[in-house]
Amino acid sequence: SESIKLVAFVEPVDYYPGQQIILHYKLLFRENVQTINTLSEDDYSGFFIQNFNTISRAATYETINGLPYKSRIIKSIALFAHQSGTYTIDPMIMDVGVSAPYPGNQGFFTMRRLQNIQIASAPITIDILPLKSDTSQTFTGAVGQYEMTAYPGNTTLTTDEAFNLRIEIKGNGDSRRWDPPKAVTNGDFEMYDPRIIEDRAIEANGSIIQIRSIE
Repeated sequence: SESIKLVAFVEPVDYYPGQQIILHYKLLFRENVQTINTLSEDDYSGFFIQNFNTISRAATYETINGLPYKSRIIKSIALFAHQSGTYTIDPMIMDVGVSAPYPGNQGFFTMRRLQNIQIASAPITIDILPLKSDTSQTFTGAVGQYEMTAYPGNTTLTTDEAFNLRIEIKGNGDSRRWDPPKAVTNGDFEMYDPRIIEDRAIEANGSIIQIRSIE
């Protein structure tokens, strides 16, 4: 029945260490909201975090318990758990300024009057499952959805020339958890250790995407 609500939520799926978890804070309101100010927020210990710089500020509409609300995402965070376990995200506490009625008659140039309302999200619990053991010994730590593209260099060489292979790996997991892959060779080549020539993050399709180029 509250005219303003703050809701924290994540997608209810199984999560593993290094997998991206998108935490949203959503404001639901039936008042004329003028200002919002965060008073307290969890420190997200146990997670590596990345904030979204671009989130939609457009309001949508929801009906809760038969009451219509405007809905707006006010903050989104990508969380990456360091290890398995159960984590509790403490409530975010906010101060919201809403338009308040004036007592009696007021002049045309009277300053707008605000009423401050303090709201808080409920705590949420996130279970991080342990990674399954890898008997093949080929797992290097990447957890999430990934794609890899290869860009081979010149393939016609003399014996004193080097063959350069560049690969680009894109994924939504924690890139700090995995090492560059090693090339598989039959022993005909002298191999050099791979080097990272680009490592950056972009926002795409509602996720943080890590892009790493390796030579």
